[in-house]
This record gives sequence, C-alpha cells and structure tokens, in this order.
Amino acid sequence: MKQYYTTEEVLDMFGVPYRTAGENVGRGCIGTCCPFCGDTNYHCGVFLDFSNFTCWLCGAKGSLYRLIHEVTGVKYEKFMEVAKFLENDPTSNPKNFNKDGPIEVQCPHSYPITEDLLVEWPLVKQFMKERRMTLETLQDHRVRFVPYGTYAYRVAIPVLFQGKTISYLFRKIQDVGTKPKYLTTPGFPLKNYLYNYRSTRCYGERLVVVEGVVDAWRLSSMSAVALFGSEISKEQKNLIAKLLPHELIIALDSDAQKHANNAGRFFASFIDTVKVLTLPKGEDPDSLGEEKIKQLIKETESL
Repeated sequence: MKQYYTTEEVLDMFGVPYRTAGENVGRGCIGTCCPFCGDTNYHCGVFLDFSNFTCWLCGAKGSLYRLIHEVTGVKYEKFMEVAKFLENDPTSNPKNFNKDGPIEVQCPHSYPITEDLLVEWPLVKQFMKERRMTLETLQDHRVRFVPYGTYAYRVAIPVLFQGKTISYLFRKIQDVGTKPKYLTTPGFPLKNYLYNYRSTRCYGERLVVVEGVVDAWRLSSMSAVALFGSEISKEQKNLIAKLLPHELIIALDSDAQKHANNAGRFFASFIDTVKVLTLPKGEDPDSLGEEKIKQLIKETESL
C-alpha cells in the first residue's frame, strides 16, 4: 500500500465526485455535492489541510468519514484502512525523519526511576510527592532522571512515535533558578506533534486536548493529547483533525483561555461537538484531577 494518500485520492477510492476549482469551490478546499441537503452544485467544501468538510448551504459539517459514509455507506473500519494514510500527517516530513522512518534519540547521563534511585536521590521523591506522581506512573511512561550534564536535575519524558523515542522533554524537578522549566532535545520540532498521538484511540469518540504531558497523564481513563504549550500549531490542528473525534474537549490551563477559545471556534467549523472548558483561576487538568474535569465537561455547553 502507498505510504500516504491525498484527500482527492481518498475521495477517488470511494467514488465521491468533486471539483478542485470553479464555482462554489473555496480557497484551500475541494468542492463536492452535499449529501445531507441534496445540493447538486458543489457547495460542500472539503478542507485540504484538515480533511474535514462544511456545507455552505445547510451548515452540515464533520469528518471526512462522515461525508464519505453518507455518500457510500462505507463502514468505519474499511474507511480507516485508507484514511490512516492521509498525506497531511506532518510526521511524514523528511526533515524530521530519515528514509527508514523516525530517528531514535538517546538520553545520555540518565537512569530509569526505581525504588533504589529514589533512595539515592531524595529530591526526585520530593518532586513526585509535590506533583502527586506515583512510581508506577513514571515507569509506565518510561520517565528517566538526569543527574548530570546539560539536563541535570531534570526528569526526561520520552516522546514516542511508532515505538521509537523521537525526542525528550526535560522538566526541572526544582522550580528554582532562571533556567526554563522545560527543555527539549534538538532536532524534532515538538510543535509539529502531539504527545500521546499514536497511543490515542478516539476515532469517532471523545478527544481531550490539554497543554502539558502531566495533564494528559492525569486524565488516564480518557483519550487525551498534549500540545507542549498553550497554542495549537497548524501541524497539531492537522493531527487532531486526523484523529476524527466526534466530540472535542479543549481543556487548557486557566491562563490560556484566549487560546482555548480561538481553537474551539476553529474546530467547531467541522467537528460535531466542541466544548471549551473554563478552568478555575490558577488551575490546570493536573491540579484539578480527572473527576473534576469530567464534571466540567458535563456542565459545559458545546459551541
């Protein structure tokens, strides 16, 4: 099977007619006839960047799967055999990966976090206590401790793709000094990616978007991805759209409400249900915990 397909090629495979230019075809879109309102003049725009659609006549919107299913009746599993190879995956960028796939990076001067290490380095244990982290959580996510070198006195959080570590996120375990709280290994641009992207199974279901890695850990029973920051890049928007969520929850830290609202308005143009949570001042998903986030989801109206 070809490694990646364009949106047009996917539509061709399922026999959905479209136009790439002409009347009613907007910039950055291809046009097709909306199956939801009986349109016959290509008022339904499929966004090339995000592979989602909006009908300019009836307002129907959603994922590429929803459109193709309405036209052809194709089952979700069959659709995903093709859709998972959509070309707009930024991780196919040759600048990031070599011809054999992702380049695996190493974390020198680091050690797995074990009971013995916590005895030798009590400051790691203190960090875990302050952040309400368990040894099991750190071990599940392959977190390491760096006592020496460039990233000394930081925990090293691996960012995985296809089972390989493509980058590390280094978090200070003592919030002192002027050095940044987070550092990353050079090379792979993390804003081109989402933490937990390849581990998330939210197709057709709920996806929660948070800022930080630990926020995603705290929502352990939910499908959550992290942005490595408060703003969503174009590449991250691509990836979120590719996950084809039926419901999108944006749960950024309380001081990033403007970014959350902007992202919510963007995704609401083509995702069925979008909710932007308003967290109490000074709080984030990590500090609130999973049950409180679930309660906020229930209480928040969709856009």
